[in-house]
Amino acid sequence: MNTRRIIPCVSVILLLAAALACRIGTPTPQHFETGQAFLDQEDYDQAIAEFTLAIEAGYMPLEEAYVFRGLAYHRKGNINYDENLYDRAIADYDQAIELDPELADAYNNRGNVYYEKDDYDQAIADFDQAIELDPEFALAYNSRGLAHYHKGDYDQAIADYDLAIELDPEYVSAYYIRAFAYYGKGDNQQALADFEMCLALGATGAVKEIAEEKIGELRQLSE
Repeated sequence: MNTRRIIPCVSVILLLAAALACRIGTPTPQHFETGQAFLDQEDYDQAIAEFTLAIEAGYMPLEEAYVFRGLAYHRKGNINYDENLYDRAIADYDQAIELDPELADAYNNRGNVYYEKDDYDQAIADFDQAIELDPEFALAYNSRGLAHYHKGDYDQAIADYDLAIELDPEYVSAYYIRAFAYYGKGDNQQALADFEMCLALGATGAVKEIAEEKIGELRQLSE
């Protein structure tokens, strides 16, 4: 089973960008603001260039500029799974954490890059730290659940998705991935219920398509 197709990485990154935009809402000088605009437009080279100028200009708080440049490297790296770009993203998150050891977003973002590199244990360690710093960080629970899922630790994955859903009852991604964890355990009824919930909550794109496909398969198995 191609889990990269089942759980599109782009959805994780888009969620991450949206979460950061909400969590970091301070006024921005020109280069940082322009970098955010290029990031939204998926022009990662220009975004990186602008965030670099913001860093060189001493944008404050500086750790936020490193976090967003790291996100641009991460998203660009996802285009071709470029290890060098992933390493640059990690280096930026390292800088952000050095500047602010209590910045939960930086740990969560770094964990997502380690996940892309298939280093699930390191990813989980970063998600653990993000959750310790912010126990209501639903995205971090979802991300940690994804790492547990790929390790085959379905029970731990389900526990994380339960917490993510408790914090955000309309979290489509959490229901979607929890469905695969239940499916991996052989609990087809719970998997079916979660796939159906994805559709009820308005899943779109690949998530909707695959959920519909799995619902058809599971209903056939139950007949």
